[in-house]
Amino acid sequence: MAMYGAIPVIYGHGFNSTSGLFLHNAAELWVEITNNEVGADAFFMADSGALDLFIFLGPSPVDVVRQYTSLTGVAHLPPIWTLGYHQCRWGYADQQDVQTVIAEMDANDFPIDAIWLDIQHTQEMKFFTWNSENFSDPVSMLQNLSSTNRYLVVLSDCHFKKQEGYFVYDESLANDYFMKNLDGTVYEDEGWPGPSSWMDYLNPEAQEYYSSLYLYENWNDTTPTLGGVWNDMNEGATFNFTNERTFPYDVYHYGGVSNRDIHNMYGLLQVKATHKGLIDRDNGTLRPFILTRAHFAGSQRYAAFWTGDNTAQFGFISISFSMCLNANLLGTVFCGADIGGFFDEPTEELLQRFFQAGAWLPFFREHSNLGSERREPYVFSEEVQGPIRDAMKMRYEHLPVWYTLFYEHTRTGDPVIRPLLYHYPDDSDVFEIDDQLILGRDILVKAVDEAGVESVRMYFPGGEDLMWYSAYLDDTFYPGTGWIDVPVTIDRIPVYYRQGGIVPTKVPEASTTAMKDGFYVLTCVLDNNHTATGTLYVDDTLSFEYKDSQKYSYLSLEALEYDVVLSPIDDSEDEDFDIFVGVIVTITFDDDGKPVKRIYTHDVDGVPLVEKKFQGKEPLVIKLK
Repeated sequence: MAMYGAIPVIYGHGFNSTSGLFLHNAAELWVEITNNEVGADAFFMADSGALDLFIFLGPSPVDVVRQYTSLTGVAHLPPIWTLGYHQCRWGYADQQDVQTVIAEMDANDFPIDAIWLDIQHTQEMKFFTWNSENFSDPVSMLQNLSSTNRYLVVLSDCHFKKQEGYFVYDESLANDYFMKNLDGTVYEDEGWPGPSSWMDYLNPEAQEYYSSLYLYENWNDTTPTLGGVWNDMNEGATFNFTNERTFPYDVYHYGGVSNRDIHNMYGLLQVKATHKGLIDRDNGTLRPFILTRAHFAGSQRYAAFWTGDNTAQFGFISISFSMCLNANLLGTVFCGADIGGFFDEPTEELLQRFFQAGAWLPFFREHSNLGSERREPYVFSEEVQGPIRDAMKMRYEHLPVWYTLFYEHTRTGDPVIRPLLYHYPDDSDVFEIDDQLILGRDILVKAVDEAGVESVRMYFPGGEDLMWYSAYLDDTFYPGTGWIDVPVTIDRIPVYYRQGGIVPTKVPEASTTAMKDGFYVLTCVLDNNHTATGTLYVDDTLSFEYKDSQKYSYLSLEALEYDVVLSPIDDSEDEDFDIFVGVIVTITFDDDGKPVKRIYTHDVDGVPLVEKKFQGKEPLVIKLK
């Protein structure tokens, strides 16, 4: 039984094939898996609802994942700022606190793209209002954030305070938009504001009304800088312990539908309505961002999700990897965990390790409980700040990889982060590895999830002819021959590039906006045939024009000995995007198997690489020697 999300899918993998099963049932479910000598048995137990069963025939892990995502859908491309760093806590006290945090992050050289407000930003916990004392001038706060190229994300739950005069409650009550008890009265229970009622998102009129609350004319003092919404408590959670802190079975929705039958899709219905509201708010021009706690099959089309209320313990680092790897295999690719742990206080070492691991999960946010000690990176000593800063900058450095993979997910349904099994399905040693991940196909990452260690056990796949080269470009490398004890220090965690891949990066700056026009660095780890390949995706980073008008540039990257070629993959409208390559790094291995690193800033004729640009339809060939 799941606490926050339920995606009733199971994949089975063996040496010969992979298959999958999806039980499309939103009732309360229990799944029991037992392993035995000949394999595994899985039992799905549904409290009610229909037997609506889909079987995926594979035969590979890639095929099964694509079959599932082709059925339940994929997300649109997120705005690039959402792939940067998010600073959050429960909760920032006032708008001056918000301004101070951003200023201190800049002053201490920590990149950041968004700051979050919990429920304290509202007036008496009434959503779609502002606290008149602590956030008395939200427009000024938003203007200040906009001037620094940052965004605001705010909490908006699904329960509404029972109070006459609160416009959302009054209008919803008058129009019959709330969920009902069996006797036809409005369902009421305890939420954050006290006695509350819950929107019935199955009602088309209620869903339309809820979406309209996000419009600028209805949500006073909001601007596009309020770029995202955080839908929390949407399982739906209550503070009634007699009903397992959620809706009782016998409340019902529009059309007489019992909560017993659709309990697990309530969060999906909310984020769908939120998504529509944010789309309508900006007339369909800007990509919205939503973070949800509750999720079901299909939620990925509308929202990112995080793993919920974790604890400041080392074990939750590896748990964040395993949970987000599972989510990625189920189409929910935009996943992350609360860096540092929501509950309790992390040690300085634990916080550093959380940041280092979290930088390699799709959603990158620090968050903590009410009353927790301040954890913004700048409050610590420089000794502690250093590894955190390096991890954050490494995240920003690799934003071109992240953005390209998110785009490719919209085309193929492939995960953004992948278990080793995804690319090495014939290697039985990787079947149970879930504390390592591969970002795309070319970047191998191992979390450090123990205190005080000087080495970690890491698996390098692919065989003896495949090398994995350190992403820190320090000439450390390992062959793909299996388990190796890799030395670690507090400064960083193990990250390696696959031989045969091209990794596009940029010089990290204070925000994704500041990096938009920067040049690219191409790191080419050449294979034994002196070739390497990769891809790169570029668009305006914010709008839907990549879908509506095909305004984007999607490139194939090829390294052939001393030539690097950028070629268009699609016949897209890419004239608006000038792509500059400022540095090319090549890694080859000599006859003794030792790496040889070369860094190029000029072509063979002495022309600075940054003066060359890809634009239009013709390939760009860069000759290095």
